[in-house]
Amino acid sequence: MKISPTMRWLAAVTVSAAVGLGAVYSPPAAWAASGNKQVVQQIKSTYDAFKEKEKAEYQTLKDQAGADYQQLKELAQADYTQLKKLAEQDYATLKKQYSSKQLDAYYGQINRLGQAVDRYYGQINRLGQSLDAYYGEVFRLGNALDRYYGQVYRLGGLLDRYYGQVYRLGGKLNQYERTGGSASAIRQEFAQLHAEISGNLEQFKQETRAQLLKRRAATIQTVCATKQQTIAALNQTRKKLVGQAKSYGSFEIDSVCQPAIKFVVNGVEQKLNPASAPVADDFLVPVFPVLDLLGANYAIASDGQTIRIAKGSANLQLTANSAAATINGAAKQILAPPRWKGDTYLIPIRLVGQALGASVTWQDATKTITIVTGKP
Repeated sequence: MKISPTMRWLAAVTVSAAVGLGAVYSPPAAWAASGNKQVVQQIKSTYDAFKEKEKAEYQTLKDQAGADYQQLKELAQADYTQLKKLAEQDYATLKKQYSSKQLDAYYGQINRLGQAVDRYYGQINRLGQSLDAYYGEVFRLGNALDRYYGQVYRLGGLLDRYYGQVYRLGGKLNQYERTGGSASAIRQEFAQLHAEISGNLEQFKQETRAQLLKRRAATIQTVCATKQQTIAALNQTRKKLVGQAKSYGSFEIDSVCQPAIKFVVNGVEQKLNPASAPVADDFLVPVFPVLDLLGANYAIASDGQTIRIAKGSANLQLTANSAAATINGAAKQILAPPRWKGDTYLIPIRLVGQALGASVTWQDATKTITIVTGKP
């Protein structure tokens, strides 16, 4: 059962009342000093702000994980639907040439329980399969995100330990209020406690994020592999019947099945945001930091669409979503025009890099774009 802030407060009050039952609290004379009150208020304010920050960070991670799971589930479901639709259309076409008896094995791979398409369905929709395991890490009690929740919200968790020292009877701050003492000593004690709890919660958050990413990657790997196995099984049966396989092309889940493209400039791998994306015969990459790495000067016109790039005697003018370009004064039609993605301007790196005198190569085996800069 999740414990709401109200329930936690009630629990704290109940415990406090039980501890203090029958006792009359009389603050010492030293407590009258405004300096001590300030110290107490500062410690409480520090805890209160920290508590809200940690709750907000947990909620952000929870929202991100939930949204990512939902997107992946919808993507996989759409992929399954499209794959089955294409297979059914192919079966309907073949049925015009072959009898149902001849096509029975192919029909089975498409429609029967335990056969190729149904196994793919299972990875996406059935309990205990790959996507369900990812769901568990995000939503189920006892799994990654729930364990992090416990440290932030549950009695006995890290944040609750901090709360106890600040607000509960018998806690360190309560003892200071009752008996007085050194302000600098209590500040140092709570600074150390704050650092300990903060560090432990940060480690818990990072471990949770890593576990979620690990499960996500495993889910994608399994779903993508199952899709390929499904297509292979369909085509194996189809080839026995008609002598050739069917091309299913690329759609839906394939957008996340491909390994990430590496981007290396002068021997150093660069992390791009967003990552490189293949388009036509080129790859779109963000203007910053790529053009800086190439040593080029550039400016985006006031219309927000046209970019001018120069290095030495080389110069280019490109326009977002337009095939028309000017390279070293000559008009040219390009296959991969620039575009905006959110607030990032993307440019075709093969075209731009080569125009600026750089060597731009693609290694398909390692999915790597390698650039060696040079003078035009």
